[in-house]
Amino acid sequence: MGTIVIHAGMPKAGSSSVQNWLGRNATELLERHDALLVAAVPDASEKTVEVVPRGHRVLPLGSQDVVSDQLASLYIGRRHDRDGLMSGLAEGLSREAGRHRTVILTAEGLAHPVWRLEEIFLRCLDELASSHRVRVAYYVRPQHTTLEAAWRQWGFRSGKPPSEYLRHRGRTLHYWETYEGVIARAPRISFEPRPFRGDLLVGGSIVGDFARHFLELEDDAAGADQTWSNRGLPLEVANLLQAAPEGLLSDGVHDNAGLAIVKDLIRDLDLPEDGDVETSRAVLRAFCHATYEAGNQQLSAALGWGAGEFVPSPPAEAGAGAAATLERIDELWRPKASPAERELLWRALSSTLTQGPKRVRRRRFSASPRIRDRRVFLDLELGVGRREEARRSPSRRWIGPLKSAVTRLGRG
Repeated sequence: MGTIVIHAGMPKAGSSSVQNWLGRNATELLERHDALLVAAVPDASEKTVEVVPRGHRVLPLGSQDVVSDQLASLYIGRRHDRDGLMSGLAEGLSREAGRHRTVILTAEGLAHPVWRLEEIFLRCLDELASSHRVRVAYYVRPQHTTLEAAWRQWGFRSGKPPSEYLRHRGRTLHYWETYEGVIARAPRISFEPRPFRGDLLVGGSIVGDFARHFLELEDDAAGADQTWSNRGLPLEVANLLQAAPEGLLSDGVHDNAGLAIVKDLIRDLDLPEDGDVETSRAVLRAFCHATYEAGNQQLSAALGWGAGEFVPSPPAEAGAGAAATLERIDELWRPKASPAERELLWRALSSTLTQGPKRVRRRRFSASPRIRDRRVFLDLELGVGRREEARRSPSRRWIGPLKSAVTRLGRG
């Protein structure tokens, strides 16, 4: 009997860092610790399944197409034959768990059926736990920082007012209710929410915590390679870019190729925060403390986190009624640049992004018609080195003006 570790996110709680570390160290994990990485899957909404790493370093469940069909169909909204899909996935996991000490499946999108408490998904995991030890890693982040991070990664491109986006996203963040629901429906699995907060993670990092807590590796096994991945934009920049023309940055909320270029271009800029940003964070913290903290305390007590306040009490100036005033953020996060300043930035971005990420996206999604029809794309043909080279080669004549414009606009 082996151990099956299912890393199910949540989004903006270090999932990319864990996946990147697993991909880079899959060979060593298999050879030294008999821990098999089955597949790493990006965010559900990207409709992408990436079997990582390739070749001898991974033993996929059947064929790569089978893995793709099963996982993608589970979490991009397809409903047909979910029983059959889950059964096939469970059979593959069970087979590999009979051969290896540990089998690892990491898929950030699997947080979705967890917080939705999907009966088919949880029942299948519970049945799998009758033959193997099944551990579900579910990293949870203080809600006020989670919501801000989601806005800085996706929300500013949603076309929704900040308050509307934050309320909608917040439906997924009732961690205590999720915990109660999962253990009631799947009592045989080990459902383990972990606090994504530096002072509560083993070794102070998400990678070290995952390696030691879930993979049960000794202290030196996690190594020093704990690179932080997929940081969001600075809040001021995200707020400015919410006014960008449709399609300038991306082909959709979850198309991050253009966003990666922008992150690189502004990485070394020192953008001062104004008073509105500080006030908005106080309002958001007050909302989250009032909405979630009672449940957070129940979860902390049940799991022995010793977290104190997971979402700290709001400052007095946030106001006792701040939970009902989330709409204040709509004004506080409103772009402040003039029309002329915005036009300068849009033109600089348009020229820069046309040179780089558009080409990357076209190459990445050049799958066969058969794969395209299933809305499943295997990012296997474009190596990391070539992607990095393309990402670093935007038109240099625009980088200086772009940085200058963002710096000036960030200062209001």
